[in-house]
Amino acid sequence: MRAPRSKKRIPCEVKSGHHRHSGMILDVSASGLFIQTSAAHPPGTRVSVDLNLPGRGQLVLQGSVARRKMVPARLRSVESGGIGVRLDYAPEEFFQLIARVQGASGPEAKAEVPSQPVAKPAPAARPSQAPRPATPPRPPAPPRALYRVRVAQAAGARSRFLDVRAESVKAAQAQVLAELGDGWKVLSCELRSSA
Repeated sequence: MRAPRSKKRIPCEVKSGHHRHSGMILDVSASGLFIQTSAAHPPGTRVSVDLNLPGRGQLVLQGSVARRKMVPARLRSVESGGIGVRLDYAPEEFFQLIARVQGASGPEAKAEVPSQPVAKPAPAARPSQAPRPATPPRPPAPPRALYRVRVAQAAGARSRFLDVRAESVKAAQAQVLAELGDGWKVLSCELRSSA
């Protein structure tokens, strides 16, 4: 059974080229996020995710769509459709936010946004210490092949297809099982397009 999600959600805007879609971040980690949105970008699409956080200003994250979750209209009241985004670049403030969120206790704390900015203690002054240079953006990840993986519930009849980018068939299967969690098994995996 799926763990309950936080009632607090992080509003965002997903941009790709001239397309803009509003969304809500439901799940967040240092390497990616799941955004509930009507954006139907296929895996591999480069996206920019803009966050406006109270007391923190605007944060811009860069990444690519790792997976797309389509939900039929009749199930949208119980299930969230959207896109999983693998991050290629995020400012330092984002990682500070992640550290703060992951430091909160309980399963519901996963997607909470702190209500107040975290005050940092002032570093001790050292006259001989040179200022730290800004961290350059990370280079984009190398392109990977697109795989379609069919999975089924281990103790049920429900099955579904997921499109993921990975280096190999084995990596694609492992990625899908890691995203879905326990209770699923891989039925098939086929190459859709090479990198």
